[in-house]
Amino acid sequence: MQPRPLCFYVCSGKRSWRCRAGMKSIKKQLFMAILGVVFGFGLVIAAVMLSQLVIQKNRIQEQGQREAGILSKETGGTLSRMNEQTAKDFSSSCTKYFNMRFAGIRRHVGAVRKNLSALYREGGYYGAVDEKTGLVKGVSAMDVSKEFGAVSPIRKFIKYLPEYNPKDTRRLDLYVVSESGMCLDGTETALGNNYADLRKEAWYKETKKNGKTYWSGIFKGKVTGKIKVICSMPVYGRGGEFKGCVAGDMTVDAFQEMIEEFHEEQIISVIFFDKSGELMYATNDYQNTKQAKEYLGKKEVVSMGDEVYSYASLEETGWTICLVLNQETARQTTQKLQADVEGNAEEVTGIVQDSIQRIITIFVICMAAGAVLVVVVTNFLAAGFVRPIRQLMLQVKAVGAGDLDQVAAVRSDNEIGQLAGAFQRMTVELKDYMGNLQNMAANQERMAAELNVAKQIQMNMLPDKFPAFPDRHEFDIYAVVKPAAAGGGSFYDFFMVDKRYFCLAIGDVEGMGVPATLFAVITKTHIKNYAQLGYQPDRILAETNNQLSYRNEAGLTVSVFVGIVDLQTGDFQYSNAGQMAPLWKHSGKDFAFLEAKNCFALANMENVPYWKQAVRLAQGDMLFLYTRGVAEMADAKGNEYTQEYLYEYLNTIVKHKYRFQDIADSVQGDLQRFSAGMEQKKDSTMLLFRYFGK
Repeated sequence: MQPRPLCFYVCSGKRSWRCRAGMKSIKKQLFMAILGVVFGFGLVIAAVMLSQLVIQKNRIQEQGQREAGILSKETGGTLSRMNEQTAKDFSSSCTKYFNMRFAGIRRHVGAVRKNLSALYREGGYYGAVDEKTGLVKGVSAMDVSKEFGAVSPIRKFIKYLPEYNPKDTRRLDLYVVSESGMCLDGTETALGNNYADLRKEAWYKETKKNGKTYWSGIFKGKVTGKIKVICSMPVYGRGGEFKGCVAGDMTVDAFQEMIEEFHEEQIISVIFFDKSGELMYATNDYQNTKQAKEYLGKKEVVSMGDEVYSYASLEETGWTICLVLNQETARQTTQKLQADVEGNAEEVTGIVQDSIQRIITIFVICMAAGAVLVVVVTNFLAAGFVRPIRQLMLQVKAVGAGDLDQVAAVRSDNEIGQLAGAFQRMTVELKDYMGNLQNMAANQERMAAELNVAKQIQMNMLPDKFPAFPDRHEFDIYAVVKPAAAGGGSFYDFFMVDKRYFCLAIGDVEGMGVPATLFAVITKTHIKNYAQLGYQPDRILAETNNQLSYRNEAGLTVSVFVGIVDLQTGDFQYSNAGQMAPLWKHSGKDFAFLEAKNCFALANMENVPYWKQAVRLAQGDMLFLYTRGVAEMADAKGNEYTQEYLYEYLNTIVKHKYRFQDIADSVQGDLQRFSAGMEQKKDSTMLLFRYFGK
């Protein structure tokens, strides 16, 4: 307990010497005695404190010098480790970027191969080989005219790929090399005869031999003379015969541009090593590649003088890249920071010494004035600190009770004022958070309601009563759709055009939610209207496409298969706009894929022509139509169900199941088994038709 200040006794009514005149001399002596004791005790305390201050001053000076040296060493080591970690992070970012670019090339090559394989399977008619087609020596236009007629649309497909620029193919050049000696690309360049025989290239031979995706090393191209890397994939015909390769390449000029998108001033060079560790290429004509190869596979980061080697693997190609970074800037920064630390330590030591000296000087003054000021300062500080704390406590209780409209009444520039301001900001943020939480809940409820509406619209627009035509004995039909969780735009429809002709259709919109569902309703309506006008399937699709393409601001597209059956003769005319090829089962035979030339999906552009094809159905023949949600159903590993597996499964179950609903239920059950609980991303729609005839 601290002793009471002198003014307490002076101001106390009970102890005041003014109240008793007779005790005046005794009180004075007692007062002087107490004052002397207090003064002597103060001198002893002052002497002890002054000696301790001097000792602490010397200790702080010595300790400051030692700590400055230790801190300087630790700072240097920490900065070195930070520089090493920075090199690793920089190398990892660069590697991810290269992997992304190479993966993009592979995806584009895969897209071209998929489209080209479809063209080979569909076949075609003889076409006039133009000058934009490259023919190797010894191959004439007549030799490849039929193949050219079948696959020539691939040039337009390449040309309009999103990331392909026919005027600048440094980052992505796509082309097709056929086994027959023909070369096609997406540029408008005249390739002509006597074109370089790319079939003799190592990448072509390896792709043909292994039958899978192949990444070449970095080499000099025979046609362009540019140094580049190639990703190639094989292409096979309908019978599984090798037809050629689809290739995509990137030049090293593009490598340099990609590097410049990072911090060019820090990268001296990027060195590429193949899977076996052999040097392929070094940017900026870097010469010291032998030293870089020496540490390949041994360390992730190596410092060599003013250079840092940082190694990382490219997962896409299996290569290893070595980033050669400039270390001089980092070293200069480290040295400057070490010097700053030492200087700051010395400055802090000097400040501490000056502070101690001032404390010694001020201490004597404070000892004399402290007794008088302690009461005044204590009362003032108590009033200044306790009052705002009490106000803040009241505000905290109000907020805790749920009143978030409280306004802080504390106005102060010290820590208590900062605390009150922080609490006020917290209250405002808490109020905003509660409001946002309510808005989020409302938005989630609205989105769920929209999805329910979309699913309800989708199911209500589809005919779902079976048998659909109990008074007609020429055919039987059944259809079912299982909507995706996010709501899709798949649909089917079937109706009598007149007493003789029967129309059936199936399709799905590329999109989700209410917009996709409404787009499906519009598409279904147009198809039915044009069919009832007596139009053939190709014109039905053409007219519907023009209506959908006009002011298609949402950019939605829809793939559709439409067919019309003559119930008297069994003639079946049909057209396909981007939908999956149906399965056709002759009576007493297995299912087979119906030959259906694939045209553009609807709503891409106006005035697109569509092919019409025809077959004759015999008594007992069956058609199985389905959307991509069936064939592209994926399991947990990303494997797809595929058309081929669907074909095999149908051939199995039709041997012991005849009713359409049983067949559809079996396929749906097998899809659930295959996906093993994975969320369904697309609607799965099936339509089954059997022709009995008159």
